[in-house]
Amino acid sequence: MATKIWTGGASNGDWTDAGNWSGGVPVNGDDVFIPEGAEAITTNLGQSAVTLDSLTVTFAQDIGTAAASLEINVSGVCTIAGRGSTYKINGTIADLVVQLPESATCYLSGGTTADADLVSGNLQIEAAATVTNLYANGGSVTALAGTVFTFLGVNGAQVETLRGATTAHVVNGRLIVQGTSAWTTVFGWQGGILDIRTTGTMAAVDMNSGSQLLIMNATQDPAVTNLFIRGTANVQRNARGISLNPTTTSEFAAAG
Repeated sequence: MATKIWTGGASNGDWTDAGNWSGGVPVNGDDVFIPEGAEAITTNLGQSAVTLDSLTVTFAQDIGTAAASLEINVSGVCTIAGRGSTYKINGTIADLVVQLPESATCYLSGGTTADADLVSGNLQIEAAATVTNLYANGGSVTALAGTVFTFLGVNGAQVETLRGATTAHVVNGRLIVQGTSAWTTVFGWQGGILDIRTTGTMAAVDMNSGSQLLIMNATQDPAVTNLFIRGTANVQRNARGISLNPTTTSEFAAAG
């Protein structure tokens, strides 16, 4: 419909004050741009009745407060690329892209996100938030217990999660599995570290050459049905020295 730009001109942090916007307060179908240098957005954050076409944040201030998130829906791409410290989002989002400095965090406090892509910075997925597909290509992700991921890709990032996944791939990053959630298939690839600290179930763990599997639970090993160790994949167990005891273990020598 229209492009709306946050100016913070009214100097009160109020999302619903037209004085803070160029083009008026955002409505359904708008493209919203929140640029650097304006007032933090802290008031009247409950915008769950609004569905934007897109939301782009290159903001140096915070969005949300300790007690409240910006509640809004985005049918297209929601890009969080600011230089503030805290961005709190709650709503239905088609495609979330987070590109923040190392010290900044985007909190998904609720709602449903179809695809989330972390490029840099920190992403925290709260228990009430559902993310279907997570692509962690940098930075750090913390996922609290909740709905399992359909797909989880770790490439150059660290992901620590209390929720499981149907399929996970770990490449040049570290996946720390906590809690008791169920996992279906986890693949470890070159440079990937799978750090299992869970007592949950894992139907298949497939570690390929150059990957590393760490079993770090201090009291109990995970229930792994099928474990595949291929080529130069490395397996390390904690100081208790007990085995995984999977139902099936298959080891494959390195090619050549």
